[in-house]
Amino acid sequence: MHHIRVTMNQLAKQAGVHVSTVSRALRGQSSIPDETRRRIQALAEKMGYQPDPVLDALCAYRKRVAGVHHRPTLAIIATNPDWQKDLANRLYFDGARQRAQEQGYQAEVFVMTPTRLNCRRLAGILTTRGIKGIIVLPLAGVNIPLDFPWDRFFVVATGYKLQVPDISRVSINHFGAIGETLQRVHDLGYRRPGLVLQAEGPHLAPDGASHVSKLWEGGYLAQAPKHFENPVIPVIRPSGTDAFETWLKTYQPDLLISQRRDLAAVLPSWARGLRIVYTMVDDDASLTGIHQNSIHVGRHAVDLLVGSLYREAPPSPVVPVTVLVDSRWQDGAQSRGVAPDRNPAKRTSA
Repeated sequence: MHHIRVTMNQLAKQAGVHVSTVSRALRGQSSIPDETRRRIQALAEKMGYQPDPVLDALCAYRKRVAGVHHRPTLAIIATNPDWQKDLANRLYFDGARQRAQEQGYQAEVFVMTPTRLNCRRLAGILTTRGIKGIIVLPLAGVNIPLDFPWDRFFVVATGYKLQVPDISRVSINHFGAIGETLQRVHDLGYRRPGLVLQAEGPHLAPDGASHVSKLWEGGYLAQAPKHFENPVIPVIRPSGTDAFETWLKTYQPDLLISQRRDLAAVLPSWARGLRIVYTMVDDDASLTGIHQNSIHVGRHAVDLLVGSLYREAPPSPVVPVTVLVDSRWQDGAQSRGVAPDRNPAKRTSA
């Protein structure tokens, strides 16, 4: 015959006391008056109360670790000693550190370079310390040798630079961001936006354009015809002022979309009135453009990683996942609002 276990809460309700009083009375603690202690013990015997060994073990564990603030560690791998100088890296880390703390972990950065801390040594350190979860910040370059045993750990990459099979990643939704940008500038009255991207060296992109840059270019070319009737202005990655000035005179954009914060400084004098919106304005409320919500890349990376650790999923999933973080438009404190009524011909002849 199956007997229903009497709980401590039920015993406390019957005795008309708090459950903590019942707990202390059943353990014979002197803080409970003798009469109350004997009454509760007699009632427990009458009701057939039996202690739960699993709960007792949990209580003993909690008492043993009380006051101990050890937090398991998640490794954040950077490949550049100056990783904090990069805004995206800094925000990804800030988000990861915040979310790790909320999840009961601590985040620790390990800078991995061939001369400072190589792959084999880092893997040994992480294994010795019992660190199983890794978040990789965007690599400092595409030519960095990473002979790291990724399959021995749970790994989440941020961005697209780490090209390792079967690794999940979190990135900005760049394709969606350029679509949002084009919609916004159209609503502001602009009709000829031009996309000015950063010329990237071979250490960052062998063909002169990183994956992110290609996403912005592809998004622009695919989505601009939905918003603008005129032929789409070709994308430019200016390597010199002459090519840039020729492009400006030829296509006469009425607004520039750019990754480059220095773009205003290199505009020719006759084009200084052109408005510029930027592809990343997370650190400057005065700028107009896309706030990439970069801090949430780090937060989602931790969620993805901790989820794998909780489930004890295989370190190398058969089907990796990519989480895209949506951006938002930022008007900027110095925004000039709608497009001014300009005559492009007057600009080029000035």
